[in-house]
Amino acid sequence: MSSRSQLNPASVAKPIFLSKDVEQERTFYVEKPRRIDGVAVICGGREQSVPGYRIDRANFPYFCIEWVATGRGKLVLAGKVHELKPGALFTYGPGIPHEIETDSTDRLVKYFVDFNGPAALALLKKAGLSVPIFRHTPPGSGMLEIFDRLIEAGASSTPSSARLCRLLLECLTLVAAESNTAEFSRYGRAHQTYLRCRGHIEDHFRRLNRTDDVARNCHIAPAYLARVFRRFSGESPHRFLVRLKMKAAALYLVRRGALVKEAADEFGYADPYHFSKTFKKIHGLSPEHYLRSRQTPRGE
Repeated sequence: MSSRSQLNPASVAKPIFLSKDVEQERTFYVEKPRRIDGVAVICGGREQSVPGYRIDRANFPYFCIEWVATGRGKLVLAGKVHELKPGALFTYGPGIPHEIETDSTDRLVKYFVDFNGPAALALLKKAGLSVPIFRHTPPGSGMLEIFDRLIEAGASSTPSSARLCRLLLECLTLVAAESNTAEFSRYGRAHQTYLRCRGHIEDHFRRLNRTDDVARNCHIAPAYLARVFRRFSGESPHRFLVRLKMKAAALYLVRRGALVKEAADEFGYADPYHFSKTFKKIHGLSPEHYLRSRQTPRGE
């Protein structure tokens, strides 16, 4: 079952170009985007495809960068066929036909960002990217981290979110331009294990409380799970899980006006005090102080 969730409270309707053939996703959509230096970020996110996932477009209204985190599939970009596998990165835009199809047994998990504006094409060209383009990024290139931060910024309603999205988009173009396919195979299976386990946490963090459960569900030893996270992210899987919970908890508190006890229950904490203590470790403020800080009137 699809669990589409629009993260941006300014979004009142789903954009029709988002695929419905997804099992899990984190997306944002800005209904009234603001241009920064001639570029506006429209939409972005992470999608885990279902077995029948397929996109076939003769045209698209925005420029787009897509990046495959895990899984395999096929891409037909401007009439040329490419194999999709982890690290694959491609761009398209207005007038560029493209087809994207997942492998039924090794389904695609991919990130994307859509943008437009009079300076959008110039932004890509400045980084040395063309439209269309297809290439691979090596493990550890930073694409995953930038996309994650972009999704957070896109979901935010702060005065700086539009500029932050614009800057992160430029970071993506620069990292993509510096990709080196010769290094791609150096990390091999270990990096794929990291991405698979990270994706599992991202998809199920609300109900997960122990990283031993992550290791069991991903069919690896807990010690190996800890090693691959330290190697490729610099943090423990437990720290990553807690950060995801607390980021989502902050949005839950602000957007629903929820009580601390309700937020604790929602994210698997039986003890509201433990939840509040953990929340403060991540955000630097207690849930009550965090809510008050977000309720302070802000100028545009």
